[in-house]
Amino acid sequence: MGGSQLKRSHRTHSLNQPAGVGYGHLPPADAGTPSKDPAVRVLADFQRLVEAVPDAAHRAALLGVPEPVDAAWREGRMLPVLRARARRITELLDRPAAPEG
Repeated sequence: MGGSQLKRSHRTHSLNQPAGVGYGHLPPADAGTPSKDPAVRVLADFQRLVEAVPDAAHRAALLGVPEPVDAAWREGRMLPVLRARARRITELLDRPAAPEG
């Protein structure tokens, strides 16, 4: 193995995930300190958004993605697309809730 392959392998190790396998790096719900890992943060933020907006169709519309993409994210798939929407997820979580009625 050449030196450049070893370096590339080392740099991408934290992103290694087999296709179709759920992402197992979510922190436990009772974890006191937020993770510094951006992948974990965006997954935790998406989980908070799922709890705040339980309707998948509405949540997908808010994020500007088709509903199957939202379903894939809940199953731990298509994570690069989720990371690309991290800013929008944060904006949705930070805005005040609209009054009902």
